[in-house]
Amino acid sequence: MLSKGEFNKVGAVMARLGDISYLQLLDEFFTDSRLKSILSDRCTFVGLPPHKASALTMTIMVLSYFKFGAYRPVGGSQRLADALADGIRNKGGKIIFGNGAQKILLKNGECCGIRCENGDEYTSKNIISNVDFVHTFNNLLGGNFTYFAEYLLKNVGVSTSFFYFVCRD
Repeated sequence: MLSKGEFNKVGAVMARLGDISYLQLLDEFFTDSRLKSILSDRCTFVGLPPHKASALTMTIMVLSYFKFGAYRPVGGSQRLADALADGIRNKGGKIIFGNGAQKILLKNGECCGIRCENGDEYTSKNIISNVDFVHTFNNLLGGNFTYFAEYLLKNVGVSTSFFYFVCRD
């Protein structure tokens, strides 16, 4: 158990790491660019280059490898995508390949469907966008939510990949 003083020190270090990039952290300790490249090889796991990846996120990930080891899906990462697809299909959902989304359709300010690049339209009470939030809010939603993308960029910043669910009752 940490004492109050030790806890405060850990909190200060974590706050500092949350404010700098992983590359900035590496620059503080290393000058060899090849070594920094090797130490940055896991940045792809968070989907960001070292100059954009959070030093806090990367430090936690690397330390967790030393403590718990690294894990990968049995059969490769495609098995994870297949399991997600099976879950969607098992709930009656449809997955369309090879026909990108052109626009998220709105009705009375709520998402109600998708228009694909080939012009096909699909309606649904649940829309999932798993692309960059800037592209989702600025392009797929027709520019109606540009202010929200700007707010997220300014106040939240870029982070690891995530699914964004837009659901209606």
